[in-house]
Amino acid sequence: MRITTALVSHEISQPHPMRVDIGDRVVVGERDADWPAFVFVTGDAGSGRVPLRYLSRARPVAVVNTPYDTSELPTREGDVIEVVREDRASGWLWCRSLDGRQGWVPATSLVD
Repeated sequence: MRITTALVSHEISQPHPMRVDIGDRVVVGERDADWPAFVFVTGDAGSGRVPLRYLSRARPVAVVNTPYDTSELPTREGDVIEVVREDRASGWLWCRSLDGRQGWVPATSLVD
């Protein structure tokens, strides 16, 4: 874990986070144009954006092979946050704010 600072503000792009677990079945939609490592999915837990590599290759229904929580952490420029987990392949980092909130933040919005 490391402490870093937000270079720019990050607003939540998915207001209703979802969590998928190993074995969950999801309907796979389109690839995200802004984040090509992700696809949009719909399942029992709702709808959201999940890294494609966390799913079996079947379409239109895939099986989740890695648990994933789509929660995002909103930040403001200058916020000090802790990086808990890095997922450089997707371009996002799981972070914790000083007040204990957690979620994904784009790696490009943080001091490296």
